[in-house]
Amino acid sequence: MTGEILVAFNSLNQVHRVRRKLMADGLYLDLVRVPKSTGLPGCGYGVRLSRDELAPVRAVAESFGIVIAGSFIARSGDWTPL
Repeated sequence: MTGEILVAFNSLNQVHRVRRKLMADGLYLDLVRVPKSTGLPGCGYGVRLSRDELAPVRAVAESFGIVIAGSFIARSGDWTPL
C-alpha cells in the first residue's frame, strides 16, 4: 500500500483500547509489531493504516489521553518518521 502509515504506542493496552474503539466505529486496523529499526522503546506494537485513517486514530488516542509514541510512513522498504 502506497503511503502506508505505522502508529506506535507505549503499551499494548493502549493499542488495544484505540483499536477496539475504532473497530466499534467500523474502522478495521491491523495490529502489528513495530520494527526495532524505528528506535522506539516500549511495547513494540502499533497499528498499520492508510494515510486517510490517521486522523481518526489520533482523535481516539487523544480522547483517551493516550500519547502516540511515534508515527511513521513506509518509504523504500523502511519506516520514516512523520
